[in-house]
Amino acid sequence: MRRRLIPACVLGGTMGLQLTDTYHSLLKAVPRPPPLTSALPMCYSSPLTDAHKALRPAATQDVRTSCALFAAKATADEAPKRRACLASLWLAYGMLDECHALVVAESYSGSDAAYIHALLHRKEGAFVGEFSMTGWANSKYWWGVLGAHPLFEAVAVAAAEMPREPSPLLEDWHLDGWDPYAFVDLCAAAHASGDETAMAYCRAVAEVEWDLLHGHILAGLE
Repeated sequence: MRRRLIPACVLGGTMGLQLTDTYHSLLKAVPRPPPLTSALPMCYSSPLTDAHKALRPAATQDVRTSCALFAAKATADEAPKRRACLASLWLAYGMLDECHALVVAESYSGSDAAYIHALLHRKEGAFVGEFSMTGWANSKYWWGVLGAHPLFEAVAVAAAEMPREPSPLLEDWHLDGWDPYAFVDLCAAAHASGDETAMAYCRAVAEVEWDLLHGHILAGLE
């Protein structure tokens, strides 16, 4: 199992976050690697049907809002950050519609919400969703809304250090900083070509990216 990149001080509760046992149980049960790159359709139904809810992993069944993750009551400033925290967990479980419901209203005003929004549509992949857009195209739209993000440098470093097996797609993959549009294209090409070597690389990078983003969100709540 790959080492988690979420800061130990966050997970250890020394930052005053008062994370609950429910949070730690959810984090512990996140699949490794998380299903962040295998394409998954969305239903875009609100409220979600009982049949859809029944598909949720057991660890998530009783979690309704971000209030379950924190012992203390949220301030007005903390509330959207806490929703982003829960949304990132839903993303890691592949619960894209639940994730989408938490970030859609705040994606134009909060950079972390927009980041998560771009990731969930990247996960949607080649499936056609809202506005007759593929997940790939919708992801690029939200990367455009997001613009620059402080995590890009760390993601670029992690991606550059990630071991790569020989692959035609990866031979053409050159990093000069982090380009989220180019990574969407790489994921799309890997899916379309069935290049499992490239897909393995995409999964590894996406896992590190998720760890960095989730830790960043929690650190912002300290």
